[in-house]
Amino acid sequence: PAFFYSSIGLSLGSLGAFMISRAFRELVRPWVETSRYYTRFEALLEHQGLFVTFLLFVFPGFPKDFLCYFLGLSRMPWEIFLFLCTVGRMPGTLMLTIQGAGLFEGRFMRFGCVLGVTVLILVPMYLLRERIYAWVERRIKEEKGSSI
Repeated sequence: PAFFYSSIGLSLGSLGAFMISRAFRELVRPWVETSRYYTRFEALLEHQGLFVTFLLFVFPGFPKDFLCYFLGLSRMPWEIFLFLCTVGRMPGTLMLTIQGAGLFEGRFMRFGCVLGVTVLILVPMYLLRERIYAWVERRIKEEKGSSI
């Protein structure tokens, strides 16, 4: 049940952040559009938006609240956003739920195993994050170059 309730809460909270941002989109956009991050993110969404958005929700440690607000400024339909954030957050939510249940039940070995697997996934992704970002940016430039 914890996984189910957490997933519902995360999805509703994410949708709330998305909708707040969407409601103030026209007011905020003139200031945000001058940001280099906004420009880079818009280019990324334009070419591989759904896939990249999904990966950002799966990617551990990425600031997902910020992502929800940011996506509210984009042209992404709310239904697609809700699907991507719900499904994308499920692996992390499941791992955290299993870890919490293991601690609650006193199954420290299971908790340690899940924590170990999480660290084995998280550490390389964290250490390689700049390379991953650079690869994404190169792909965007390649896409722009081939479409001209």
